[in-house]
Amino acid sequence: VFLVFAIGHFGGFNFGGFSLGESDHLALEKEFELDNINLISSDSDAANIHISKSTDGAEKVKVHILAEEKVKVSAEKNDSSIDIYAKEECHFICFGQKKSTIDIVLPENYEGDFKIKSDAGDIDIDDFEKASLDLNADAGNNKIGKLKAIAVNVDAGKVEIKGAENINAEIDAGDLRINECTNKLYVKNDTGNVEIDNLSLKEDSTVIVDVGNIKINN
Repeated sequence: VFLVFAIGHFGGFNFGGFSLGESDHLALEKEFELDNINLISSDSDAANIHISKSTDGAEKVKVHILAEEKVKVSAEKNDSSIDIYAKEECHFICFGQKKSTIDIVLPENYEGDFKIKSDAGDIDIDDFEKASLDLNADAGNNKIGKLKAIAVNVDAGKVEIKGAENINAEIDAGDLRINECTNKLYVKNDTGNVEIDNLSLKEDSTVIVDVGNIKINN
């Protein structure tokens, strides 16, 4: 069963990001052995995040963070996880903060999970077809490659997904584009357009848009 619900018309939404500028200060550089790692997590306030495939053949996770000195940064291995943190330690609201940049590089055969919590910033993730993603983002544009399973919860921003077996996408305000889903799909978009290509669903799926258009090209 494939259910589609849409109400109203919406002209389109694209979140332009923040004009805070980007830090060029090297705050952290670490690498970890990939053995026994099944979770890579990131928690940041104002940061662009790039997760990319390594090209050197090394079975390592490399973390590179550019951030201002007032931003608290860390990357630590805890049992079977690597936990990355980049937040300015201030009370209530941080003013005049430049965006940090978090680069995570690892082999494309990684079979674990990515868990990302982002207050503000753009997110770009390469293809990791054996991995899963759990993304919670308040504001920013998100470009996600091909993964095994994808769950995204975005308050404001554009979301582009290359593909996955299972996709769960919940968006408050922003356009969503999915290139491929091969098993199960759930989409709930409050305000924004949804465009989907190449559906070959095996389980019951649902697409709901409160204000916006739905276009399915199959």
